[in-house]
Amino acid sequence: MKKQRTGISCTVLSILFAVFLIGAGISRYIETDSGNILIHDITVESYEGFPYGARLYRPLQGNSLNQRPSVLLIPGKLADRYTCDHIAMEFARRGYVALTMEDFSQGMTEGVPDYETENLADAGYTFLVTRTFTDHDRIGLIAY
Repeated sequence: MKKQRTGISCTVLSILFAVFLIGAGISRYIETDSGNILIHDITVESYEGFPYGARLYRPLQGNSLNQRPSVLLIPGKLADRYTCDHIAMEFARRGYVALTMEDFSQGMTEGVPDYETENLADAGYTFLVTRTFTDHDRIGLIAY
């Protein structure tokens, strides 16, 4: 009797684990638009060298020969870089490079430094302007 219960428990656990892995794979497939979007968690440094947490969504067709317009997304306080995922994914599906950034003390970004620093929008704009796959004349900003 005991062996039969253990066998059923292992089978059920294996089936649940397989369903979880299949669901995670389907979710990633949808999130990356069938593999056409590259998604990276990155660190963007300000002019003074302070790190901001960010997430970059880049279409595969965006490169130095095919520069794409870009959008900088900055959620307000009490929000991290993952808050605007759905908006950034839609922009990336439509061919835009999207960068979402979090402010100090949000998500994985460390606390506020002791003195005035460059603001979050300037750091994000500088990052997008220095990339070869972005069109430097077409950069938008969405801030909450």
